[in-house]
Amino acid sequence: MKAFAPWSLLLLLLITLPAAAQDGSTIGGAFSLVDQHGRTVTDREFADRHTLLFFGYTFCPDVCPPSLQIMSEVMERLGSDAERVQPLFVTVDPERDTPERMKEYLENFDPRILGLSGTPSMIEAMAKAYRIKAYRRSLNPNDLSYLMDHTTSMILVGPGGVLLDRFGYGLRADVIAERIRKIGVRQGPRMNSASQ
Repeated sequence: MKAFAPWSLLLLLLITLPAAAQDGSTIGGAFSLVDQHGRTVTDREFADRHTLLFFGYTFCPDVCPPSLQIMSEVMERLGSDAERVQPLFVTVDPERDTPERMKEYLENFDPRILGLSGTPSMIEAMAKAYRIKAYRRSLNPNDLSYLMDHTTSMILVGPGGVLLDRFGYGLRADVIAERIRKIGVRQGPRMNSASQ
């Protein structure tokens, strides 16, 4: 794994700290993006269920792979309760993260994870609606090996867009799964097969 520069560590800590957690406020909003299978996905598909979201990118060298592995382990640990949770991986790097790239990348993780991409303006609007920060490090438009600094926490959103919890980077999968259960996902609606 690539080591962080000291200033990067500070920025990582700052963008990991949630502005609000388990505050019951409404988060998110309307969106229309494309998943890794080329299918259009809208917010309406998730309006009546819980979503576990992580914003990142496929070229991320050190934060996103372990985060998506933890997300995969959370889904496994939830057992039958996982039927009531839709995991989403939303890119913060739509210029490089095409649906094809997302599909190839997500083959390494739980198949229930939907990878969402879209135009830069669509991704920017969604990130803002979900209180996610993302910054491109390189200002050189010709630099195709740039890195992105981005919020590293996962968020759990309930039906109707209610912010239920934020899970900081590095939190163990068993802890996240238990917190999700305590929130009451067991009583939530079941996912329909069309969304899987």
